[in-house]
Amino acid sequence: PSDTYKQGALALPSELNRRQDATNPNAALAGWTFVGCFTDAAPESRTLQEHTIQNPGMTPALCTQFCGNFTTPLNFAGTEFTSECFCDFNIQGTATKVNDTLCNFPCGGDSTLTCGGASLISVFQNNNTGVGPLPTNKAKVGNFVFDGCFKDVEGTTTRTLLESFPIAAGVTAETCTAICTANSFTIAGLEFGEECWCGNEFNLPLANITAPLSDCSRACEANHAELCGAANRLSVFTIPPVVATTTPKTTVAPSTTAAPTTTAKPTTTAPTTTVAPTTTVKPTTTVAPTTTAKPTTTGFALPSELSSRQTVSATNPNAALPGWTFVGCFTDSAPQTRTLQEHTVVNPGMTPALCTEFCGNFTKPLNFAGTEFTDECFCDFNIQGTAVKVNDTQCNFPCGGDHTLTCGGASLISVFQNSNTGVGPIPTNKAKVGNFVFDGCFKDVVGTTTRTLLESFPIAAGVTVESCTAICAANGFSISGLEFGEECWCGNQFNLPLANITAPLTDCSRACEADHTELCGAANRLSVYTVPPVVVSSTTTVKPTTTVIPTTTPTTVAPTTTAKPITTTAPTVSIPLTTVIPTTITKLP
Repeated sequence: PSDTYKQGALALPSELNRRQDATNPNAALAGWTFVGCFTDAAPESRTLQEHTIQNPGMTPALCTQFCGNFTTPLNFAGTEFTSECFCDFNIQGTATKVNDTLCNFPCGGDSTLTCGGASLISVFQNNNTGVGPLPTNKAKVGNFVFDGCFKDVEGTTTRTLLESFPIAAGVTAETCTAICTANSFTIAGLEFGEECWCGNEFNLPLANITAPLSDCSRACEANHAELCGAANRLSVFTIPPVVATTTPKTTVAPSTTAAPTTTAKPTTTAPTTTVAPTTTVKPTTTVAPTTTAKPTTTGFALPSELSSRQTVSATNPNAALPGWTFVGCFTDSAPQTRTLQEHTVVNPGMTPALCTEFCGNFTKPLNFAGTEFTDECFCDFNIQGTAVKVNDTQCNFPCGGDHTLTCGGASLISVFQNSNTGVGPIPTNKAKVGNFVFDGCFKDVVGTTTRTLLESFPIAAGVTVESCTAICAANGFSISGLEFGEECWCGNQFNLPLANITAPLTDCSRACEADHTELCGAANRLSVYTVPPVVVSSTTTVKPTTTVIPTTTPTTVAPTTTAKPITTTAPTVSIPLTTVIPTTITKLP
């Protein structure tokens, strides 16, 4: 984001409690009004996307103070999942208002107040002096008129408009239409708050790309009073065709694509040699926490407080706190699978020191910290198996808090390892637990009834290899599968063909929530343990088959019950991640 956070940052929860009204569970700071409980479709599209922070002492007052303390105060603040706070200039069009009583999670900083729920956010509007108007679409800019909201397909060469232009001064309706005009294009599209796309016709059929006007709900980074599309959405401006006579005009639609009903596009074909930028998308928001681990303090230090501890050197752009070692630049396949997933924070003053302090400041310090896209920080007990190490020079974005240091890149993360005293070992798979032996990593199909294993068991004490194999054994099952750090699945045979579900061992890379030294699968991945078949003679044994179906039940039919829901407090999405980030990087500090 282009705004900076005012020095002084957040007050402690204890300093804010006296300003809250205990009789109002949605009490916020003066000048903020509670507007309701909204759905939050994380990680696909956050309801509030511009800034976020996580604090175990969260309250409505703490969140509204955070969102109102930027150089350009934000219009909306929202609390969610007890400890999270989100800010934005607008409520995104994907949100749906629901009954206020559904936002009923107690706030981490005051259990008498409410802070949203699971995928539900308590939203407040800023009515204080100096707050700008809600962003809107401009009706006309020069020769261009607003033509509506259209879908875009990110991550492919089949984009709705094919020409992308970076604009150093920032993307607005004025600057984007100007650069499209200068390059002889008659269609201008603004996307994700900071991207400018141009063309002379749409590259996809109109019927496939028309979107509701409310979908284009993201404020322009360079002018928060204007709308600049959204994630995968374009705010489109077009030049109407010339009126040939004073009589009612007849326009000719393009021969290759259907023109919008409000305008007719020239028949000139869009350039065919240009492809969409190859940089991949990245989120601007953070993932809902998947653990209940709380930092040992009420927050983390400001960049100014850390600078004295940071080894700033032109020869060491990856300087972090003592005890942390830079291990390299890795790909980050957001939003599908984050390289580091356990905790995250966004801070416009981000540095390696700030990030490593955050990740090392939990009651169970994390093994890895990573900085990305100038202002983001991620933590985890392990580097996820989807990550690929690349040349360190590719992580070259300047840090928001110190431009002499580097903080990852677009879909690239600078990773540091924690070697301080008290940090646990890197999580691993156990070779054997009781009668169960580790059998490998297997795929799972989340969101369907065709799961790899059909029986799911909640474990109040937490899922570990020991607790999951024990509950499977107690219920007569010989296969135990651990998934996403906190799920336990059981069965006597796989419910899908083995050829379809075998996965690389590195795919199962997520630490168990209840024991960070053990691995518990990953998103859509099961760490599987099986009971080997019984020895049938003293000279010959029946080795475990690749299907690990017990030999005593060769004709076992998969249970007819459908996969049970996972009764955990973590969000039900498989990958806690987030929203998309621009494919064209124009916003460097």
